[in-house]
Amino acid sequence: MIRPFIFFLGCFLLHLQLQAQVARTTHWHFGFGLALDFSSGSPASVSGSQQFSFEGCAAVSDISGQLLWYSNGGGRDPLQGGQPAGSIWDRNNNVIYDMSYTEGGGYSSAQSAVFITKPGDPERYYLFTMEEVEFNIGGEVPGQPDGRGLSWFELDATANSGLGEVVDYKETIYGPTYEGLCAVQHANGEDWWILADRTDLLGLVVVPVTKDGVGTPVEVVTNDVYNNVIKSSPDGQWVTTIGKDGRYLYPFDASTGIFSNPVILPDGSQVEFSANSKYLFALTKGGTPEVHRFDLEAMDIPASETNLGSMPAVTDGQPFLPLISYPQLGPDQNIYFSTFYLDNTGGTTSYLSAIICANTGGVLAPNHLPLGHLPANTSIFIGLPNFPAAWLAAETVEHLDIDLGPDTIVCPGEALSIGHLFPGADYHWSNGDTTGLIQVATPGMYAVTVSTPCGIGVDTIQVIASDLIADAGPDAIICASESVMIGQEANGSISWSPAAPWMIRQVNFRWQARIPAPRFF
Repeated sequence: MIRPFIFFLGCFLLHLQLQAQVARTTHWHFGFGLALDFSSGSPASVSGSQQFSFEGCAAVSDISGQLLWYSNGGGRDPLQGGQPAGSIWDRNNNVIYDMSYTEGGGYSSAQSAVFITKPGDPERYYLFTMEEVEFNIGGEVPGQPDGRGLSWFELDATANSGLGEVVDYKETIYGPTYEGLCAVQHANGEDWWILADRTDLLGLVVVPVTKDGVGTPVEVVTNDVYNNVIKSSPDGQWVTTIGKDGRYLYPFDASTGIFSNPVILPDGSQVEFSANSKYLFALTKGGTPEVHRFDLEAMDIPASETNLGSMPAVTDGQPFLPLISYPQLGPDQNIYFSTFYLDNTGGTTSYLSAIICANTGGVLAPNHLPLGHLPANTSIFIGLPNFPAAWLAAETVEHLDIDLGPDTIVCPGEALSIGHLFPGADYHWSNGDTTGLIQVATPGMYAVTVSTPCGIGVDTIQVIASDLIADAGPDAIICASESVMIGQEANGSISWSPAAPWMIRQVNFRWQARIPAPRFF
């Protein structure tokens, strides 16, 4: 039969596609010169970033995970507002496009920018930008009485020796509009929907992007959307934003761009979806922020609300500032947000906090990743990079992947260390041990069950006794041009001197010292 082969081939191609999509989110640039690299699977701080943004920002990498560009999406007139102009930087942290203060979006726009791929052209990208509500602080930019609204840049990744360049720019394809900007992938996996806030009448604007280019904006009147962050689920079936009665969760048709009647959730929070689109996590405002979870597969979504706890404290015990960034799903399927703590120097230390195991219900990570120290009176930041949620979609995993490695050998008088470490996990070994790593000196079959907030996993390993005595055989005398086979069959690693890449080595000698030299008459 060919059907099973087609099914598994389809699953394999889907897996590769998801891996390529996630790679586009490998590099993050945000805040004041902060950057993260997820190449190792976990976020690692990187120096050298030229990013300067209070809220919105964006970055994009290629399908191999190499950084292409990052941007603050726009800026304010430095002479009027005191903030920087807008820029697009390349992987070497050099400006490839200066927006000045007349192009792009706004310095304090919640979602000032987002990169997407250009349909039908794998080497071209769009950068969409969004204006800020405070666009006229210090005075209006001449010719832009309502700001720039929604605009876009087209970039060519092959130009400028592979560092890229902007090849086209369109200003104010829709306006006035401020703050909210979201990219949802079309159901066909290639085209896009760009979502923005509608300002004159409460609602949203939907802009189709296809191989034919950026289409005409379509206004959706909902009478319940304010200038705020817009988020979509990775599978494209949900869109959420703030409305007049709370947070509105809209069913969304990614094939038509049409919204359905919303589910109304409690107000006052910023949200993010899990990578498998099963959960919505909300970070509440005021006092000490808390993390709440909603089950999107529940019959009554609002009633499924669960409190996961408040922001964890840092080890130095310094006071917590009741301000957090907009949460953002990461390529490792954790949800990140920045938190800020007062330090004893009068400044502020910023941290990266996380909701881990989001696909299986989520739990607040016990540790923080320090991001940087902000001097006293320095503005803190509340924005992380804005990515299309589709790039972060994950295949549903119903079990924890535990791997103790291949069966192994224990030699007499020795002990092996086997195990698998997970933060906050409970371990139950077949020998009764409850630690992550165990010492094994006795042969046998060992099994472990690991229980974590991310799920439960089981694995076994067989430890084999080794009673092997190395014996290459008796000493031997060979004659010129003869050879002898030495060694023995065995499982495991064997080293020879001189080195040989195989287990049993045929040794050839031209002369052997014990052979008398021939005599001639």
